[in-house]
Amino acid sequence: MASQHALVAYRQKVEELAKRRRGMISLVGRKILEELRAHLPEGQEISDAEAQRIEAEVMSFWQQYAKHLKEFEDLLVDLATASEGLSLADLQELQELQLHWRLAESDVKEMIDRLGIVLPSLASVSGPESESCFVSQRQAAVVSTVGDCVIRQDLQPLAVESAMLSQSIADSGESSWLVQRLPLQVMAYRLRLAEQVELPMVRVPGGSFLIGSPQAEEGRDDDEGPQRQVHLASFLISQTPITQAQWRVVASWDKLERQLKSDPSRFKGPNRPVEQVSWLDAEEFARRLSQRTGQLYGLPSEAQWEYACRAGTTTPYNLGATVVPQLVNYNANLIDESGSDDLSSRQTSGQIQGHTSDVASFPANLWGLHDMHGNVWEWCQDHWHSSYDGLPQDGAAWLDDDAKRGATRILRGGSWTDHPLQCRSADRAVALPSYSGCYLGFRLVCVLQGSAFAADPRPSH
Repeated sequence: MASQHALVAYRQKVEELAKRRRGMISLVGRKILEELRAHLPEGQEISDAEAQRIEAEVMSFWQQYAKHLKEFEDLLVDLATASEGLSLADLQELQELQLHWRLAESDVKEMIDRLGIVLPSLASVSGPESESCFVSQRQAAVVSTVGDCVIRQDLQPLAVESAMLSQSIADSGESSWLVQRLPLQVMAYRLRLAEQVELPMVRVPGGSFLIGSPQAEEGRDDDEGPQRQVHLASFLISQTPITQAQWRVVASWDKLERQLKSDPSRFKGPNRPVEQVSWLDAEEFARRLSQRTGQLYGLPSEAQWEYACRAGTTTPYNLGATVVPQLVNYNANLIDESGSDDLSSRQTSGQIQGHTSDVASFPANLWGLHDMHGNVWEWCQDHWHSSYDGLPQDGAAWLDDDAKRGATRILRGGSWTDHPLQCRSADRAVALPSYSGCYLGFRLVCVLQGSAFAADPRPSH
């Protein structure tokens, strides 16, 4: 009987080949799979039935993808050939559908080019209403100054790989979690901080969502409710937690309110997230970046963070109902192995890190953001509140006018030290702004001043 390792390796190769040709396996690809099976160690052979089951599961995803892509094309043609043609409202709704169906930007762009459809010009409007889900319509530029250099930032397509988890039930009744991977393109600014050091800022579309978790969600704490509808305008957020390389550059700039250590992290590596930084340190970092670039950088509000983390999903994690060590850096040693049928025990084995990992080591969510679950907790702007009663509905940070400077602040996302339930999209933590630890980091949001993509002050509905 094939080992679990052999089955996983075979599935990964099938997914790779199917992804390359959007749900088809070529004659050469078929020969590659045959060779893979032929060279497995004795006693670990994959049977024809097992191979067919794996391929059927992978292909079912791509069959659904092809169906959605065809439906998307039909809708696009119908709208484009209508008497009034495509409107900006049509484009916004198509974008929502594209994200819901997880259609790759490259596939949609190819469709537009093949059909010869002309999209509405952005020149006639300003604000987030002008944003389109198509690459050809999302080009804007802003000039920023970093040090003595004048840098042009262009909103450009950025290739990422996303992943979702689904549960598979074998004929024997045994369940397993399957990883479905999908290439995506998102739009991002690449702010160059120094030679070979960039800060990619990904555009998050405006929209509405329910912050918090439903009462039935496993691991839920009372402070995750009651759920409230929040409306947010589009914003930019760093694709990953701030890295040690990015931190080192900004820490070398002139002090504004407090000194920053050039190398505070316990776990060293230029592409690892900076950690052992306090909320006050993160604020100083954002202020220095704002002063140098002329743009407004800051810590995300709690609502912005959860909205960006979920990326349109409503499950406990943006991956689905659970997480696995192959996709998230958390403490898998804390998993309950008692065999109880709860979410925390339905994890699969994988490498346990025991430390931070390089950012973007794992797939992104559906909006192109990495490490929203695990790796390091991330500071948010908000003061701590024990429920969402009174939360601003426009996504702004919830700040108390009479709060002292040392009032506690919010942390989100979980870390490499934590149980997976603490890495859920809705989970919350709190700490004093002066506190730091080897599991605390941050990422930034930005509103580009003077850009066609600057956030509209009106909430998006």
